[in-house]
Amino acid sequence: MGEFSYISINKPTESLIKIKGSKFYGALIPMEDEADLKRLIAEKRKAHPQANHHCYAYRINPSEIYERANDDGEPSGTAGKPILGQLHANDLVNCGLVVTRLFGGTKLGTGGLISAYRESAAETIYQAKLVEKNIYREITVQNPVSESYKLHEFVGRTESNILESTFEGEDNILKVQVALKSWQMFDEWINSFDNRSFKIITPK
Repeated sequence: MGEFSYISINKPTESLIKIKGSKFYGALIPMEDEADLKRLIAEKRKAHPQANHHCYAYRINPSEIYERANDDGEPSGTAGKPILGQLHANDLVNCGLVVTRLFGGTKLGTGGLISAYRESAAETIYQAKLVEKNIYREITVQNPVSESYKLHEFVGRTESNILESTFEGEDNILKVQVALKSWQMFDEWINSFDNRSFKIITPK
């Protein structure tokens, strides 16, 4: 992960590995908040009602990464931590990975569980298509309606996006998602003499 971008995925990916009769179903999804992962776990509980463990890890918020791992009843440190380790190893952010275990009759032991969950997570990530994504900064800009075209043109040149547009009298209020790598360019643009009518109305 760089200063202005991060590695993630666009589409969910699944995998299955078998170890000494046990089955480990891995599921990797793009996510931005924990609610996305909770929905995935609910789906896995429904799909595999006989499974006792749906262990997971996730990393979100590329600007200030927040991460969490959960063993879901497995011995402490044998499941969530190795899953999280694979997210780290691949620099993945805004991703959640759940590994569902179906017991096959043979106990794997602490070391065996760590290895199995690590292998399942690694295989799931291997099957995924990793992509580089921009880190963005959201601001709100106020400007005369007659000059909004300038901002639209600028945004189109910088991999940024206009998320919302509303009107207050003669003014256009625009919520803008600025690619962090273009922030200095944007700051210079909006503070230039030609664009003095544009005002940032949220904190820089």
